[in-house]
Amino acid sequence: MKMLVQCIEGLESVTQKELKEESKIIQPGLINMDVKDQKTIAEFAMQTRSALGVFQYIAEGTASSLEDIANIMKEIDFNKLVDTSFVVRCERKGNHPFNSNEVERKCGEVIFNQAKVEVDLHNPKYTIAVLVYNERVYVAIDFAGFKLAKRDYRIKVISSSLNPCLAFSLLSLSEWNPEESLLDPFCKTGEIVIEAALFGLNIPPLLHVQEKFAFQRFLPIREKNIEKDKELQIYAYDSLHVNIRNAEVNAKLALVQKQVTFSRTEVEWLDTKFKEKSVDKIITAIPTPSRFNNYKDFTKLCRDFFHQVEFIIKKKGTITVMTTKPEEVIKQAELFKLKKQKDCTFKIGENRGYILIFKK
Repeated sequence: MKMLVQCIEGLESVTQKELKEESKIIQPGLINMDVKDQKTIAEFAMQTRSALGVFQYIAEGTASSLEDIANIMKEIDFNKLVDTSFVVRCERKGNHPFNSNEVERKCGEVIFNQAKVEVDLHNPKYTIAVLVYNERVYVAIDFAGFKLAKRDYRIKVISSSLNPCLAFSLLSLSEWNPEESLLDPFCKTGEIVIEAALFGLNIPPLLHVQEKFAFQRFLPIREKNIEKDKELQIYAYDSLHVNIRNAEVNAKLALVQKQVTFSRTEVEWLDTKFKEKSVDKIITAIPTPSRFNNYKDFTKLCRDFFHQVEFIIKKKGTITVMTTKPEEVIKQAELFKLKKQKDCTFKIGENRGYILIFKK
């Protein structure tokens, strides 16, 4: 049996680290791995922090038309896979002479004609996923039924809020551990600090909505909600009061508000909040100036940021930055003798971003 895992394109290494066992990148943002049973897939779906989707692999093939996809489906024995109701959902990457709705209808016809089970668009027992990556097609059973980045705590969001899977990826790439202090000076709606607190307490990010997972309809499994109380050194700062308030609301819904210290603080005043060389990890997304924030000069913002963090970061500490303007960030970091240790590029939809890790 194989498992398919969707993740953020360019950050596959983070998800492979979560998988622990040997896995293979078969497409940008798509990983497969041998597993022993469906329970293993279900448990990973509930516990993962970086994956966008988790599936049981059924089959794959090459297709350039709707008929090609139908032929791939006809080779599958759905009588052994689908015993009652089902629905087909399609995701596509690339340009195709067909749309997702057409794929869903065509594949649904094939399954119905073969297995003679009803289509249920609202509460199906099985969700059959057809993943089309350019000319490569993967057929699978969706174990989540929704995008795993849709954390239930994200009630307060803004246009620049971080994808929670990306937020966790920043934590993973920085190699932050719960014994270390962590600061996000541009916390916005709090995704980085909330994901850090959940990780630090070993709480699965979707524990409170586990009944919504698609696999529960054919493989009922529950994670125990173990109440944990651990003191963490996590700090969420932002210059806007509304951002701090929104982050606090989200943290409260995630049940980690007590583990995070919130403060409305301008980046220029960080050295008044922390002692020299006192912070282990600084992890943040530097805001791009817009009419939605009070930052107008990106160069000055970067300069102020690195001036402050160079003072408060520990000698062996690291600064992890997500940005869309890597050249300027690197230039300003070098002015304060901060060396780039690692960098990577990622893509979410059509949006490209950069992750940079600096050290003294």
